[in-house]
Amino acid sequence: MNELNLTDYEFGFLVAKSQEIVKSFEQTGGCIYEGDDWYSVTVVDVVHGRKDAEYDLNIWDGDDGKMCCSAYPVTYKGEGNKAYTDGSTCARLW
Repeated sequence: MNELNLTDYEFGFLVAKSQEIVKSFEQTGGCIYEGDDWYSVTVVDVVHGRKDAEYDLNIWDGDDGKMCCSAYPVTYKGEGNKAYTDGSTCARLW
């Protein structure tokens, strides 16, 4: 597996967004966590003038029973320019 190189801004944005998702598990009417879930997130970096980047966040239960989260880049390819999760590259967020 290749390590996903994130800027400090992207890393912080993704950690904050993943924490929002986890917080929604606890709220009434929030998402129902099933132990291994995927969420699409777009990092909007207007501060540094970079193009928006898309990632898929995988939130799952680790062997020790604690929740874990990794980010995978989204790439577009093929007919119709479909979105695909690049499963060969990721960054562990927590």
